[in-house]
Amino acid sequence: MSFPEKAKENYLKGFACAESILHAMRDEGLLEEFPAEVLKCTTGFGSGMGGSGGICGAITGSVIAIGLKYGRVDIKDDNSKVSEKVRDFLERFHERYKKQDCTDLTCTWREKGKFETPERRKYCSAIVGFAASELEKVL
Repeated sequence: MSFPEKAKENYLKGFACAESILHAMRDEGLLEEFPAEVLKCTTGFGSGMGGSGGICGAITGSVIAIGLKYGRVDIKDDNSKVSEKVRDFLERFHERYKKQDCTDLTCTWREKGKFETPERRKYCSAIVGFAASELEKVL
């Protein structure tokens, strides 16, 4: 199974967007070391950060993934590669969806009071799959 397919499957199983991407990264071995604490850190990003409707968890999960691969620990280290890759990913996402907030991406379901429906989860699983696909290109 590919990384994007695994991320989408994780989402359909019940993980949130950010969790789905990071679990797929770990499961597909995209990083040598992958502490379980990183997975725990992604839990609060669901439905736009704690259900607030803010930035889509597929985006935040992808930015975390880029940081895990290219981020720095020492302030003296260069962080330009991370910034470049994050911008590249965000451009790809914006080109496709034109929006970044969960509220905007899911407004159809929110306005109808049907956010917690299988149809909306299916729609969001496609966003997670797309984000993982573009993330894979950036990594």
